Amino acid sequence: LSERGLRSAEWTWHERVHICEQASHLLDGQGGVGVDYIARMSHLDEDMAEVCKVLGLPRCELPVENSQERGEYRSYYTSERLKELVREVYARDFAITGAVF
Repeated sequence: LSERGLRSAEWTWHERVHICEQASHLLDGQGGVGVDYIARMSHLDEDMAEVCKVLGLPRCELPVENSQERGEYRSYYTSERLKELVREVYARDFAITGAVF
């Protein structure tokens, strides 16, 4: 990633799909947020409870599969260059969701 550059024509289709912002899935045709609610994996149980409440559904427990103890996600990004690339690729995602990297 850091050697080829973010906009390199050398990226394969597979690489482009896995390193892309999510904002394009959330925005409407005018560039506004086109969804009513954005849930986050970091607190999915609480977000799902809120969705159920808004929809008038009983609270459901989500199954947990393939769970692993992991460190805080930012600790996996060890180089400043990688951190810069993540901030660049996901800038609109962070802006839309209020997430901080």
